[in-house]
Amino acid sequence: MIKFKNKTFKIIFYVVYALLTLINLLMVINAYVEPSSSMGLLLIIFMQIQCLLLPLLLLIFLFTHPTPHKKRADKMVRLGVWIPISTFLALSVLASVLMAFLTGNRCEDIGPNGKLWGCDFEGADLSGVDLSEADMSEINLSGANLSGSNLSGAELSRANLTNSNLAGADLSDARMFNATLDGADLSNAVLDGAGLSGASLIGVTGLTDESLANLEQWEGMLLQSEDQILAELWQVCKGIGIENAAAYDSDLGATSIVLITDVGERHPTTEYVPRNWWPASVSNAELVACFDSPYRVAKGTCTYDDGTSWDRYSQRIDISIFIARTGDLLEKITLEGPAPGACPENIVAGGERPEDLGDAPYGVQIIEALTPFAHEGGDLHPPRLP
Repeated sequence: MIKFKNKTFKIIFYVVYALLTLINLLMVINAYVEPSSSMGLLLIIFMQIQCLLLPLLLLIFLFTHPTPHKKRADKMVRLGVWIPISTFLALSVLASVLMAFLTGNRCEDIGPNGKLWGCDFEGADLSGVDLSEADMSEINLSGANLSGSNLSGAELSRANLTNSNLAGADLSDARMFNATLDGADLSNAVLDGAGLSGASLIGVTGLTDESLANLEQWEGMLLQSEDQILAELWQVCKGIGIENAAAYDSDLGATSIVLITDVGERHPTTEYVPRNWWPASVSNAELVACFDSPYRVAKGTCTYDDGTSWDRYSQRIDISIFIARTGDLLEKITLEGPAPGACPENIVAGGERPEDLGDAPYGVQIIEALTPFAHEGGDLHPPRLP
């Protein structure tokens, strides 16, 4: 029998238990009745743990006394823990069964406001179908025929539309963040107000500068592969301009700054710069920041009475900033990383020598140094086709 500390605690516990169980049950049922790609099974179970299991276990430990074990009198247990645990397991099983049943039927609901996230329609013929406002995030539409279909307002984030036929499709206000449309046919497709941030459109056909100008969001969009962009822009590091690159306006600042290492690779700091710095294609590149290899700069010597000594160094890098269209050097800057640690007062003979080389200039330093050349505030101009 559960031994509560007093009657008031018992009432509080069961009232809270009833409320939390009802809330979590409604959450499971709602996820089934109104399925959403954002409410998957793992998220439901995680919320059950956070909003049901853990709070009730805490109340059990606060409101009850331990009681002797039935078979071992020397062992004390809290009998009430089975209540939140069994309830959590029951709701988790219910959620798993409902979501499994839902998965088998959800993908057949092809129409407006459909819940088609994660479904597989590879090579399917969906031409002329009305899929407006449908939730199709992470859907597989590779090679599908969607010509003339209505995808206005659809959720297509992380969708696979590789080699799909979207000719004449209405994609107005569709959200295609991080979607893959490589090789797709977008002839006469309507993209007014669409969001394509982070989307890959390498090798698409039928796209026009006019349709790109009508996009709502495009930061991080790719119209050319990373390898192709790097291969062409590395020539700028040698002072060779690229005629079809974007014009650079020193008064407005660059909307695109490509960071390239001394071997023509994408610099690691690119992962942390503003998303729009990486251009959709070479035709959208304005500045190229070319990095030389780090080199050492002497920072004194650690010397000890027994004659032991060693030199200490920091690291510097030179960054040459070129205008992509002309190949002209805009500016050369030098950054120095942090110095190595101070010399220790004492060292153990034969022991490991302290680090004598400081780190190379890191991401924050690099970004702060390049930011003055970047466009700040106001709207970014839309991308241009390669």
